[in-house]
Amino acid sequence: VIFLKDYENFCYVLKASSSVIEETFASCLLQSLDIPTAEIRVINSTEMEWDYLKQCIQICERKYRANGEDTKAQKLHNMLNGPLDRAQLMIIKFVNGNKLEGFVNSDILLGSKQWLFDLGKLTIADIFLNNSDRLALPVWNNDGNAGNVMVTENGGIFAIDSMVNTLDPVNTSAASFFQSYEKKVSRTLNDIIQADTEELINQSELFDKLSFFIYANTGFKMSSAQLLEARRGMIVSIMNVAEVSQSDITRRLRDHMAQMYEESWLNGWEEGVKRLKIEYFSYIAPTFLDAAKRIRKNQKEARPSVSIPPTLFTPPKPLKRKKRIRGRNRGKKEMLNADIPTKQIQQEGHREDDIKRPNISALMGSNLAALTQQKNKLKNTSKGAG
Repeated sequence: VIFLKDYENFCYVLKASSSVIEETFASCLLQSLDIPTAEIRVINSTEMEWDYLKQCIQICERKYRANGEDTKAQKLHNMLNGPLDRAQLMIIKFVNGNKLEGFVNSDILLGSKQWLFDLGKLTIADIFLNNSDRLALPVWNNDGNAGNVMVTENGGIFAIDSMVNTLDPVNTSAASFFQSYEKKVSRTLNDIIQADTEELINQSELFDKLSFFIYANTGFKMSSAQLLEARRGMIVSIMNVAEVSQSDITRRLRDHMAQMYEESWLNGWEEGVKRLKIEYFSYIAPTFLDAAKRIRKNQKEARPSVSIPPTLFTPPKPLKRKKRIRGRNRGKKEMLNADIPTKQIQQEGHREDDIKRPNISALMGSNLAALTQQKNKLKNTSKGAG
């Protein structure tokens, strides 16, 4: 690969590969499964950009030789006439991070749960794509390749250099390989569903091998709680795979084939598309669908039933509506009823009729005589003045 930088200081990776079709299609499917992956663009030998990039590399080669850096110049020369001399080249957007292989930043691994969740999602996606060139899992007899996992600064995970290996389930001579792989996938998914506690996850072959893979590449020992977090990502990814329909995969392959160039060097693009056996996905999908059904069933059974508690109190009886008092004496009667209860009036010897009319004397008390005297004095004064 060669690292490039454009005029806006964006970094890219120029990569030559013999499996351009498989890598670009795998990246396309990973994006549909919500897996963070680097963006890839393919350029063909018939395009001007292909020639322009090679010319830029030749200019760099001459500059290295002019500065006496013959080793770097010879390296570029060998790449131009070797790996980069292909019909298609890939331009990959640069991912700012570090490879999981030899990753020693334990602060990120300890302080972030995101990489655990992403690792679980990536595990299921790679099983679906039959990509054995990344993680070490029981479905493959491999040691994994931690260099194809990038850990970002915020603790997330990016998938790079992804591959898809579609086994042919129809061809008689190759069907046995698919059947063997399908059985391994079924056992692995069953192992994930059952390992829902710390005790069971420590007995799981899958999580034991995944934990050893992380430890061998980083020196980081995953705890049972961290393995359960990775399992949570696996469960989510199983549901995502189950939702990807056959028509969606066919559409993506059709879009991929739409990039086929009319003039392809040695028919490289056309031959690469033929290597993709689309039937593989329709045959492997039921295994993930069955696992998704079991997950939904377990979640439904584990969900606690909500019961309505009995009434904790007896509602009060409704108050009787008071008889509405009409007329001009309404205010006086309400005041009298409030100030002089019936029982008190009876005890003090008043008549029952006093309840219905106000007793002015009782209300005004000793002030009545003073008011009468003042009234008479005003009358006498007016007569004297006349």
